[in-house]
Amino acid sequence: KSGQVVLYNVGASDSDAKVTFRTDGDQAASSQYGTMNRDGQAAQFEEVTLRDVHSLLEDIVQKEGRQIDVLSMNCEGCEYAVLERLRDKGWLGRLGVLQVSWHASSSIPRP
Repeated sequence: KSGQVVLYNVGASDSDAKVTFRTDGDQAASSQYGTMNRDGQAAQFEEVTLRDVHSLLEDIVQKEGRQIDVLSMNCEGCEYAVLERLRDKGWLGRLGVLQVSWHASSSIPRP
């Protein structure tokens, strides 16, 4: 906790899960792909706990005793699923500010 900002060491998703992300920074917008980096070194991976965004936010509101002022999402391809879950559970009207980072991918064709 730093002043009024509280960080939680979990990822938000549309369901609970354990996933592995590539963390060596060699594959932009492709966290899970590849076993070697450009220098021929083994890629680095980290296991991440994902929580259902609805359950996670309910737990945070209960623990903090107040509504959430700002939710900042920096997803690796889960943006639509998480936004749909937030919508379906009524969170879009409960959040003060929702900030979403979208990621471009070289695998998505561009005109």
